[in-house]
Amino acid sequence: MEALKCGANDFIQKPWKNEQLLVEISQSSPSAAWRPRTRSSSAPSSSATVFPNIVGRGDRMQRILDLVTQVAASRSTIMITGETGTGKELIAKAIHANSQRAEQMFIAVNSGSLPPELLESTLFGHVKGSFTGAIASRKGYFEIANKGTIFFDEVGTIGVETQAKLLR
Repeated sequence: MEALKCGANDFIQKPWKNEQLLVEISQSSPSAAWRPRTRSSSAPSSSATVFPNIVGRGDRMQRILDLVTQVAASRSTIMITGETGTGKELIAKAIHANSQRAEQMFIAVNSGSLPPELLESTLFGHVKGSFTGAIASRKGYFEIANKGTIFFDEVGTIGVETQAKLLR
């Protein structure tokens, strides 16, 4: 009911049948804003922008999506800030999907969930025998994501020593 008060056109109650859901979605609005957008070339443009899993049509969201389109063309490191649960990873995926790296890997790293020793090994890889328990060589995320995107969630939780290695 709150969504209807805020401007939603309709709602669907759980549980639903997938076929019924697809029909109702396709009939909900003939406007292009609700249709999936596809990319027509390797270089993103405003008319061929991809925003996977992002829902929103308000002015603020449109400004964010316009910014996503602008920064996607950049090769610079991008810092996305926001409260937990606001969709930082979705924005990172949208930037990746609209960049020249779109065909390469996107790797999300939950920095806060790994102890420092394991995080370094996960990011940079290791060779067999380099430490106790290294029974095989392993590629790190940086090597795996070569020419792709690595998204660090909760980068502030990484120890300063590891942050210094990341900067290098």
